[in-house]
Parts: sequence; structure tokens; C-alpha cells
Amino acid sequence: MKPSSTPTQLRIFILSMCLLSTSSLFAQFTGTNPLTTTSNVNIQSPGNDAALDVGGAGDSATVQITTPWVMPTSYVGPFRIRGTYSVINGPTSYFPLFCVTPNGNVGLKTETPSELLTLNGGNALALNGSFTASSGNFVAINGSFKTQTSLGTTNFKVDENGLLIARRIDVHLDPIPDYVFHAAFNKDSAAYYDSTGVYKFMTLQQVDSFVQTNKHLPGIKSAGEYQQAGTVNVGELQLLLLQKVEELTLYNIQLMKEIEELKKKQALLEQRN
Repeated sequence: MKPSSTPTQLRIFILSMCLLSTSSLFAQFTGTNPLTTTSNVNIQSPGNDAALDVGGAGDSATVQITTPWVMPTSYVGPFRIRGTYSVINGPTSYFPLFCVTPNGNVGLKTETPSELLTLNGGNALALNGSFTASSGNFVAINGSFKTQTSLGTTNFKVDENGLLIARRIDVHLDPIPDYVFHAAFNKDSAAYYDSTGVYKFMTLQQVDSFVQTNKHLPGIKSAGEYQQAGTVNVGELQLLLLQKVEELTLYNIQLMKEIEELKKKQALLEQRN
């Protein structure tokens, strides 16, 4: 080695000499650039069936970079990392840790990912931040989804049976049915809602006739319609229920006035007698 050699070149030269002194030579370096080769590279691997084998041949490789047509066995993909479990004087077991298939699917603890990202076993995903599904869906098949506080308190959970548990649910509602009172106490509003067909306040006699004929409240879908739809729009139903509460309030006010009027008439009759 000439004195003018740089420290980097010296280290690379020593590494090359070490590689040359071994019985198996898979790659060597000269200067700062590796020599190119069309041969497969194997590190602690007796096989020669993939572009890169580390720690074993074929399905026994711990790290493997290959091409789809090289591995005709259980795994076919460009890259995978496997874990090993060895027993003294016994066989070595291999288990999947990470892989990428030719179509771009990524698998964690599985070598047969069916989706862009497939996770297998245990708590498959732990997030310290937020999870966002933009223009897509979140699907948990045969499993549950839940969020917890740092103390382990469940804030939100949906189990495999469809049971929903939450500390609080906010549903965006629009519009709030104050139009019931506008239509009842303002002639202009009543005329507007009546002309547009958006809402018309019904008398108790009209409600009685409607219920006897249709067997459900006006403005509310029948049981058959809900069964056919298969779902209930919680926000829509909440608004309709609020509408009925406001209508009941008006009916009670009307009945209260009629009762007060009857009391006055009864008091006058008692005074005359």
C-alpha cells in the first residue's frame, strides 16, 4: 500500500483482502465502487437461487431479494425478511416478519398479503397519533376496533357483533325543526311552508285520522320501510323525533288553553248558581 492511499481506500483494501482469504467469495470492492456482477449474492447461505440470500437458502433465507420466477414455492415476491427460532441439536424454525409481493402488497407477519397492507397476529396496529381514511373505508373483519386513553379507558369501541360503545357521539344536524313553531305562530311562515310542501302543522284530528289509516306517525317511515332499508339514519330520526316533541308541545299548550277556558266557564256557572 502506497503512503498516498487514503484511509477509506485502506479500509476497503483490507476488507477485500479478508474476503479473498475466505473459501467463499461472493463480492469484492475496488476503490470506492463495487464491481458489478450478474451472479446471485449469498451471505451465510449455501444456496444460489435468489439475487440475494442471507442466512439460508431458498425458503430458509432470513433476508431474500428475488424475482417472481425464481421461487416457485410458497412465497413468490421480490423481498422478504424472516425470523428464526433455533433449538440446540434441533431444527431451525422460520417465521415471516416482512415481505413485499410482485404486485406491491406488503405483509407484516405474513407472506401472503391480500391487500396493500396486511397485518397478522396480536395487536396488529398501534398508533400514538391520529388515523385517517381519506376517500376510503376502514374495515375490521372478524375483529373489533377501539380507541383508549393512556390509562386504558375505552373511549370508542365497535366489536365483531356490531356493538358500539362511546363516551360521547356528536351528530351533525341540519336544520333543527324550529320550523314547527314558526309555522304555528307566524302566519307568513305557515303560508310559506304550506306552499313549498316542506312542512304543514297537522291538527290532532288530522293526526288521529292519519294514524288510524297508516299505523305510523306522519313524517316517520313505517316499520316496513325501515326493514327494507336495513338501516336507520340516526341524525334524520333524531330530527324527526325532535319535530314530534315540538308538535306535542304545541298540542299540550292547546289543550292547556282549552282546559283553562273550561275552568273559567265552570267558575262562572258556579257563581251564577
